Amino acid sequence: MPSNLFKLDPEDYEIQPDEVLVIALHSPGLPFYRLAHSLNQSLHWNLANIKYAYQPPEYSTNPLHLNVLTHVVEEIRVQFFLVENLYKQQFWIPKMPDVSYWLVVTGPGLQESHVDLNMDLDKFLERLSGIVLSASILPFDSLSGMGRISPLFKYFRSFYNFLDSLELIRSFE
Repeated sequence: MPSNLFKLDPEDYEIQPDEVLVIALHSPGLPFYRLAHSLNQSLHWNLANIKYAYQPPEYSTNPLHLNVLTHVVEEIRVQFFLVENLYKQQFWIPKMPDVSYWLVVTGPGLQESHVDLNMDLDKFLERLSGIVLSASILPFDSLSGMGRISPLFKYFRSFYNFLDSLELIRSFE
C-alpha cells in the first residue's frame, strides 16, 4: 500500500473559503458603536464585544487593535462578527481602504441545504441598505475564473484562527 494514501494536509484543519462569508460594509464617517447600535435595532441582534481586540499577525511591528463584536443566530446556525477595517489611520486590509467594516459570517448554516442563503442574503443586504452606504459580498473561491483562492482570504483565515484559539467560534452541536 502506498504510504502517501493517508497523508494529512495541514489545510484539512483550517477554515476553507466555503466555510466563511465576508461582507464588506462601506459606511464612511459612521462610528463603530453607531453601526453596531443600528444593526442591533434593525436586525434585532444583540452584538456583544468579544473582550479581546484582534491583533493581526501581519502587523506585528506596528500592531493594530481592531474591535470585534459577535452575534449568533441559532435558527440558521451562523455566527456574525463585525470587525473594523481601520485603526489609528492604518487599514487592516490595505488593498481595500474604501471598506469601513467587515461582517464575517461562519457556521454550519452556510453549507446546509435547508438554508436558502441566496434568498436570505438578498433580504439581509436589503436591510443593511438603510444603515450603510453599500454592502457587498467578498468572493474567495475564484479569481478570474481560474479556480484559485483570493489572496484576501489569508486575512480572514488568520482572523478565524484567532477567534478559534480563544474558543469564540460557536460549535452548534
